[in-house]
Amino acid sequence: RASAAAGVGDGVVEALLANEASRKREAERKKAEEEAAAGTRKELRGMTLDQLKSLVSSKGLEAAGKKEELIEVAFKIRLQDEAVAARRDELRRMAIDDLRDVAKGCKLAAAATGKKDALVDAVLAHEAKAREDTRAFDAKVEEVLAQWAAELEEKSGAELKDICAGKGLRPGVSKEDRVRAIVQNWRAGRAVDAAVIESRRAARTAELALAALDDLLAVCKGLGIDTVVKEVMVGRLLAHEEEHGRAEDEAPAAAPVVRK
Repeated sequence: RASAAAGVGDGVVEALLANEASRKREAERKKAEEEAAAGTRKELRGMTLDQLKSLVSSKGLEAAGKKEELIEVAFKIRLQDEAVAARRDELRRMAIDDLRDVAKGCKLAAAATGKKDALVDAVLAHEAKAREDTRAFDAKVEEVLAQWAAELEEKSGAELKDICAGKGLRPGVSKEDRVRAIVQNWRAGRAVDAAVIESRRAARTAELALAALDDLLAVCKGLGIDTVVKEVMVGRLLAHEEEHGRAEDEAPAAAPVVRK
């Protein structure tokens, strides 16, 4: 029994030591990240306003605002660049089959036959596009929320209080408190996302409607989309017949086969 108790005690001590070592490693990692972040911010603060604007605009972002604001934007750019570099190294260390699986998950055409460097570049480009799409979507969300907030500003304090009550929100004291509470509720919900999706769909529909027919057909062909939809043809034939009547009661007979 004494031996068993000693064994259990040793296991507990080892677990405690392992946890302590893990905690120290985590603390060292956070300290290193904080020191690196501080160094990056110091470097950015040493840049001129024109240099900061050039860095920000090189990423396709609007280079506007005060120097401190541009420093924050540039800092996020540096963090993203470091994350991409780390991701590139991670992808390069993968076995080719594992990398192909990642590419397949991204639905990339080169997944089956592409060489390693090409696959790495393709995956990184796909992920960059996804980040850009997310950034654009989030910006549109903020734009819609700003429009909705402006509409709320036109309402009376009593109307805003009723809206808060209907949503189960604390109305606060001032009109600004109520507007802020409603907007935060919208941001946390799905209504604003649905509005953005509908807005983008309407804009895309208008864009496609202006495109030349040959261009649309080429795009559909490239995507493997069948443009000849039987249900659409039937519907249009019925609509034409309702307006103009049937041209023939029966379908034309097939041409006779000429035998030699």
